[in-house]
Amino acid sequence: MMAGAVHAQQDSSAQAQPAGQSQPGAKAMDLDKHFMKSVAGGNMFEIQLSQLAQQKSQDEKVKQFAQKMVQDHTKAGEELKQLAQSKGVQLPQQLPEMKQEELQIFQTLSGAEFDQAYKSCMKVGHAKNVAAFEEKSKHAKDAELKAWTAKTLPTLKMHKQHVMAMTGDRGDDAQTAGSRQEQGASGTSGSGASGTSSSGSGTGTSSSGSGSRETGSGTSTGSGTTGAGSSGGSSGGSR
Repeated sequence: MMAGAVHAQQDSSAQAQPAGQSQPGAKAMDLDKHFMKSVAGGNMFEIQLSQLAQQKSQDEKVKQFAQKMVQDHTKAGEELKQLAQSKGVQLPQQLPEMKQEELQIFQTLSGAEFDQAYKSCMKVGHAKNVAAFEEKSKHAKDAELKAWTAKTLPTLKMHKQHVMAMTGDRGDDAQTAGSRQEQGASGTSGSGASGTSSSGSGTGTSSSGSGSRETGSGTSTGSGTTGAGSSGGSSGGSR
C-alpha cells in the first residue's frame, strides 16, 4: 500500500511538471479573459453614457457623436459577446458599482456642463482604449481575440479623432491624457469612486482608469475599465 502511494505521488509530480512549465501561456490566456471582461464593462458604460448624452446634450455635434458611439459600441459588444461565449468566458451583465456611481454623477449634470464633462470623459477613455487595443492586437495569446482587436481598432481610432476635433485637442494632448492612467486619477479618492464639488468649482468624475484635467473649463475628469486597460480596458472598451 505504501509503495503504491509513493508511486502515485511520483506519477502525480511527473504529471504536474508540464503544467508548471506551461504557466506563462496559461497566464497569458488569463490576461486575455480579463481583457474581454474589462472591455465588456467599459463598453456598457460608454453606451449608456452616450445614450444619456443624446438626451441631455445641447450641442448637435455631441449628439451626433453620441449616436455614433451607441451604434459602433453596440455592434462591437455583440461581437465580443459571441467571441467570449466561444471561449467559455462569462462577461459582466451590468456595470461595476463604480461605473454606476459615475453614471449617476453625469445624470445630475445638464447643458454645457454635461457636454464638457462628456467630451472630457470620451477623450481620456479613447486615448486609453486605443493604446490597449493596439497592445492586444499585437500580443494577445488567443488568435481570435487578436484578430478582433485588430478589426475593432480602426473604429476606436476614428472615435478618438472625432472627440479630439470636438475638444480642439491635438493628438499628443490625447496621448498624454491616456498615459496618465498609471499615475492615478486626479481629484478622485483611493477607491476610484467619483465625486462632485460645488457647482461653482467644477465636477469630478472617474473614467476608465485614466486621469485628465480640462484647464479653464471648470470640469475635472478622472478615470477609474473594459474598458479596457491593456490586459485588464474599453473599450473599452469598444469605443
